[in-house]
Amino acid sequence: MIKSLREARIRDGLPRVLASQGWVLAMSEALGVIHKRTLDFADNSQVYTALDDVPEVILDALAINWKIDWYDTGYSIEQKRRVVKTALTVRRLMGTVRAVKLQANAIYPGTTLKEWFEYGGTPGCFRVIVALAEQGISFEQYLQLINGVLLCKNVRSHLESISFEWENAGTNRTGAYVTAVHTIEVWPEQPVSVELTGSESNQIGVAAVAAQTVEIWPALAEQAELTAGVGNDGFVSVQQTVELYPEERMDAKWRT
Repeated sequence: MIKSLREARIRDGLPRVLASQGWVLAMSEALGVIHKRTLDFADNSQVYTALDDVPEVILDALAINWKIDWYDTGYSIEQKRRVVKTALTVRRLMGTVRAVKLQANAIYPGTTLKEWFEYGGTPGCFRVIVALAEQGISFEQYLQLINGVLLCKNVRSHLESISFEWENAGTNRTGAYVTAVHTIEVWPEQPVSVELTGSESNQIGVAAVAAQTVEIWPALAEQAELTAGVGNDGFVSVQQTVELYPEERMDAKWRT
């Protein structure tokens, strides 16, 4: 059985007769605990190579130690992690277009930069287009963003504007007006039972009307039953009219 470096013990390399003795087991276990702690300390010391896993307090400490002027403790942990990971590269490229883009994009991913010749502006100027996150941006964060851009640009270039873009998705449902009418006239017979069932469905409309009319005369109908069902997303109107005369009916009912 292959063990990891943390699980390995001295007794694993000794003969079975010797490894089974009590004092060997005790010493092996004690040294194993010390060995594991040493490896844990070594892992915790790997700050620069483990920026994707270090806690937020380490990121704040590194921002102070590295003097990341465009770092803000109010950023989310994902933003802080990206800023710290790109800080050394931004420092190395300070004064270039790539440094400005890299610094801003670390805070708001998707941010782009356009120089004056790309939009026909004044020579030496540039614009920053920020892909705004759903949570938006506060006034303090806006000032922090401007400060970061001004720190990373060169002296001869001038920030003309900072604009924000935010994409939103929605669903637009459009329909028409639907009308369904059923008319039944029974006369002068003497029906024993009259039943009318209607069903109209409009899944995308905004208004629907279902109308049913039954006229039974000169009557003696023992039962008249109407059923209508309408399923829609918008306005629904159900109209049912029953006329039984000269009022010699036993039972009349309708339901929707």
